[in-house]
Amino acid sequence: MIAQKKRALRGVSTDRLYASQHGKTVQFYRMPQDGHKEYLKADSTLIPRLAQKEYDQNVLKVAELEEKMVGKLVAFYDRQDTAELQYEKMLPAKRLYVKPIREPDDEYVRRWLAEPYPELVITDDSEEFPNYYNDSGEIMRSKSEMIIAEMLRKKDIPYRHEY
Repeated sequence: MIAQKKRALRGVSTDRLYASQHGKTVQFYRMPQDGHKEYLKADSTLIPRLAQKEYDQNVLKVAELEEKMVGKLVAFYDRQDTAELQYEKMLPAKRLYVKPIREPDDEYVRRWLAEPYPELVITDDSEEFPNYYNDSGEIMRSKSEMIIAEMLRKKDIPYRHEY
């Protein structure tokens, strides 16, 4: 969007559009940098061009500010010393006595994988769905399930089929 607005503003007049409203009537003026107003007729092609320029300038200004703020936010979260990491930096013996602000991912995953759940039993003779097997030998109900399970497994993302 920033690049698009910069392109749109390239070579555009430095004049500004001034609008004055009196009741239901609006009058438009072209304002060059010298500050002298020039009245524009309602059918002037300059009105939409200058209005679009003002809009594009405002959008560009806000978008650049947002980009800068997002950059700061990303840099903040990419740093190596966060509040959440303080627990993981502690000696394991000390961790036993601490309640962390957020459960570390590895502990959450270990606990989640250990939770019992009623597994859906899919048999080879099921006529309801065709059977698919992933590389780990798990039976799946659809090719999509099989593809997703394989993608998760290849990226070492834990999953539980039919959880």
